[in-house]
Amino acid sequence: MCSRVRFGPSPTGFLHLGGLRTALYNYIFAKKHGGSFILRLEDTDQSRVVPGAAEGIEDMLEWAGIPPDESPRRGGPAGPYQQSRRLELYTKACDVLVEKGAAYRCFCTPQRLELLKKEALRSRQVPRYDNRCRHLTAKQVAEKLSQGSEWVIRFRLEGDVEPFNDLVYGWTRHEVASIEGDPVILKGDGFPTYHLANVVDDHHMEISHVLRGTEWLTSTSKHLLLYRAFGWDPPQFAHLPLLLNRDGTKLSKRQGDIFVERFAQDGYLPEALLDIITTCGSGFTGNQGGRTLEQLISEFNVGRITTHSALLDLDKLLEFNRTHLVRRIENERLRPKVVEELQALVEQAYGEQLVDRQVLEKDYVERVLLLWKGRISLLKSLVSPSYSYLWVRPSVPREQLQALSAEVDEIGRLVLGLVEGQATALTTERLSRDLKGLQERIKGIKYSTMMKILRLALSGQQQGPSIAEMMVSLGPQEACERIRKRLPLRFARIRNKATDPSIPEENWECIQRFCDQVNTDPEGPSLAPRLLAHKIQSPQEMEALHALTVLETCVNNCGERFHSEVAKFRFLNELIKVLSPKYFGSWSSEKVKSRVIEIMFSWTVWFPQEVKIRDAYQMLKKQGLVKQDPKLLEDKILPPPSPRPKNSIFDVDEEKSKLLARLLKSSHPEDLQAANRLIKSMIKEEQEKSAKVSKRLNTLDDVRKSIQLLEELLVRYRRRELSAPDLGRLQDLSEHCEKLRPLLFRLASETVDNDEALAEILQANDQLTQALGSYKQTVLGHDQDSRADATVVQPPQGTVKSYTLIDFSELDATSQLPPDPWEDEEAASRHSSTTSTCLLEEELMSLGLGDSPVIQKPPPEFSSLQMAGHNGYNQTGNADTHHGTGLGNGWQDSSPEKNTPRGTAGQLSSLPGTKPFPLNLSPLKSSLPDLPCSSAADVLFSSLPCELKPAAALQDSSLANLFVPLASVKPSAIPPITVYDQNGFKAMLHFSRDPAPGRVNVLVMVLSLLSTSAQPIQDIVFQAAVPKAMRIKLQPASGSELPPFNPLLPPAVISQVLLLANPNKDPIRLRYKLTFTQGGRPVSEVGEVTGFPEAELWGRS
Repeated sequence: MCSRVRFGPSPTGFLHLGGLRTALYNYIFAKKHGGSFILRLEDTDQSRVVPGAAEGIEDMLEWAGIPPDESPRRGGPAGPYQQSRRLELYTKACDVLVEKGAAYRCFCTPQRLELLKKEALRSRQVPRYDNRCRHLTAKQVAEKLSQGSEWVIRFRLEGDVEPFNDLVYGWTRHEVASIEGDPVILKGDGFPTYHLANVVDDHHMEISHVLRGTEWLTSTSKHLLLYRAFGWDPPQFAHLPLLLNRDGTKLSKRQGDIFVERFAQDGYLPEALLDIITTCGSGFTGNQGGRTLEQLISEFNVGRITTHSALLDLDKLLEFNRTHLVRRIENERLRPKVVEELQALVEQAYGEQLVDRQVLEKDYVERVLLLWKGRISLLKSLVSPSYSYLWVRPSVPREQLQALSAEVDEIGRLVLGLVEGQATALTTERLSRDLKGLQERIKGIKYSTMMKILRLALSGQQQGPSIAEMMVSLGPQEACERIRKRLPLRFARIRNKATDPSIPEENWECIQRFCDQVNTDPEGPSLAPRLLAHKIQSPQEMEALHALTVLETCVNNCGERFHSEVAKFRFLNELIKVLSPKYFGSWSSEKVKSRVIEIMFSWTVWFPQEVKIRDAYQMLKKQGLVKQDPKLLEDKILPPPSPRPKNSIFDVDEEKSKLLARLLKSSHPEDLQAANRLIKSMIKEEQEKSAKVSKRLNTLDDVRKSIQLLEELLVRYRRRELSAPDLGRLQDLSEHCEKLRPLLFRLASETVDNDEALAEILQANDQLTQALGSYKQTVLGHDQDSRADATVVQPPQGTVKSYTLIDFSELDATSQLPPDPWEDEEAASRHSSTTSTCLLEEELMSLGLGDSPVIQKPPPEFSSLQMAGHNGYNQTGNADTHHGTGLGNGWQDSSPEKNTPRGTAGQLSSLPGTKPFPLNLSPLKSSLPDLPCSSAADVLFSSLPCELKPAAALQDSSLANLFVPLASVKPSAIPPITVYDQNGFKAMLHFSRDPAPGRVNVLVMVLSLLSTSAQPIQDIVFQAAVPKAMRIKLQPASGSELPPFNPLLPPAVISQVLLLANPNKDPIRLRYKLTFTQGGRPVSEVGEVTGFPEAELWGRS
């Protein structure tokens, strides 16, 4: 007979390390001897069964790589494999024992048994049953049965116990009859105890060997008596020593950190767990770590298991995991699985931040794994913040780099040349050596400073791996791209051409381009003087003279900000170094020195208000570096500087400039501090403006490249030339293009004050919409332009979009309006059928407010509502088309003249699974350039020459950014209000005792949805509207589905926080719309909730 072993856990909890060790030894024993490994769930104690534990145990065995051959999930010839489904078998076995006289019915009450226990404890004896019912006659038993007395069945213990040979502990025997009373083997509820169930099951499942924990060693003699009473042959027993903590204490489920599922969630490999729990014990020919499951099977010998307890040191688990992770990465057969796992981790951690999804390509991920193997213990470490630079390009402001050194452009130029030169053979050792040599070529900068600059440019972090390791792991192409973005070389390149010493004549074209760059770049006035200073100090005379010419030209053409920079001691000191023998005066030519003196003297003439220039020049005269003032010829004297183009906030905002000048002239410290704060705020505005411009250019460039690549792939798709990987690339590219659309909407809202930029964004959006429409028509087989006839729009699977509608309720009511567009539905329908790629129309169409909803006449006074609810798509992917009925009809009295399209939407907040995206448009005139709107946009905007105001103008900005965690809400003593209660589905509004933090006028409510229905409730969407004087915001709900009610479990609940701003403290009125699907039947309920308690009462307990 082949070997058959079993693992019999109790589903009163999830699988822990001790259970995993027992299962592993059984699995290894079975595979070593060519047998079967059986999983049997011993769930006879129904009161302690944990829901989901049974499935979790088998899941963890499969995760660990030791799946059972027979189990509740897999089935088998000896099933069922749950003891709770084998009760009839146990009952028959007890009848056999009772008939043989080996068992009897016991009628002792729980009260009597408790008294026996207390008496034994009082006498300092071990509590035991006194076997009273063993001596009942058949007549007495029949009499008690006729009286309906409750009973259990006890097994009659005998005194002649035979010894047995345990495979671990040797010959053993325990006289159980002398120290125990007759044990219960069948309880009053019909469930067996462990002693009966495991004997009966092991016999019927033909178990040949029982490998279990040593805690059952003393009970084995009792089990052998049962085998003898049945007349069955017992299996062989091997009792495994305990698995203890490192300090010798017992592993306990209450520790919480010994469950296998927790290790799996934390990213540990199953091989590492199996390795550590066997290395700390015995039973193998060797005891070294790093063994695979195949090695454990080949080395296992049950005779080598010792009786000593195994001490488990979990502090070493990371090292075990590192060893097995390296083995997986180095194994070409296992490596693809590791690559897929890391790709999933990156997608999960940085999905929305992955502007360039090339970091998910197999080759790049594989290179990262091979580089970092052996230096990480867990795979998820590679997606920790320390390694975020591998997946997300940093966004470090240039000012932070310039604060470290003025030579950031020179560093970038040299490092780019170094990396590009080694692109084919980029190694950590060679790169480290060359970077040290590179620092020696840059004057006045330390190696550590250069490394800090490169680290920030590559990763945005202050600490982390070495620069060489970063560049190798990123690859030469990505490393160069990041250096170019963070260390732009535009000034350095133009400066180098303008100061080229090989050209004797001035390159006026490059000089003019340099001045233009200074004028157009917000950082130009502060960056240019430092770049020029480096060239002015050059030992080559021609290069220094060209640089001085560029300096004079910039002073004449680059405005007051440039003047203020060159008038600072920081720059004047650089000029003084050219004259001073302590610095560069010893090698600077007399011609360069004379030119520097001439320039500084001319500045004292033309900039008499700059005291620092005059002081610096006077110091030179005192030190004897200037013997006499130079003579300035008429044709050499610089004319007064022309004003700089007003593209800076210092020049544009005259009020701030005047205020700043007045504060700087003041002698009061408070005014000077205020001036400092004003300067910082103005610089911050300038930086934010620059960041927005850079963001817009990068996004538009990404859109253009994506469209071009998408069109190329579509051409190949039509020719049927795409391979399977290219098809996946095409799908990924289309999803990337879909994600670019919200970015364009956001850019449009931030660029309304720049007509040219807005037109460029609109054009990019048009092209992107056309490209996506071509993709959907070609690949998916349907036309985007057919949306006018569709009532449901399906988003890409796995994505949920949610936007905030533009609020049109602030349109100028005095403007001349056209006739009511809803009076001519046919004309509106014809008008809306034309295809449009307008930004606003695309936004409305994605929200389900396309053609059909606009044709319907909106309800009166709908503009007086502020709405919140599900916006765009729900979790099932269906478009939520908010027709004008439902929430608004009959809400308030209205007058005929108010029946105009002034409130097509209020403020909407997303429900679960969605991410709000506010279309925060700044004030926008109706004269937008080339805005080809139709459909909904035409109906709303035709003949309305008025100013549009964004939704944010109607919404308190602090409410938009306000979030109250559900866990922080403290319920009020006021009873909740029932909103809906039908067919076992109930919705209630609970009141918070406290208002929103820091907002006394913002009340907090919690909507709770619970179900006692036998049918599942799905696609739950709750919307709410309040009068216009109020504001309401719905935070994301905790879910959108409720399972069928289970009477054995508490009902499931969905919770959602509502924020209500009521500054006027008006009586609260709330209109709601609740939609859901119950048992496959869609339900839509609209109602109104009044009778809210006074807000002052909410906080009373």
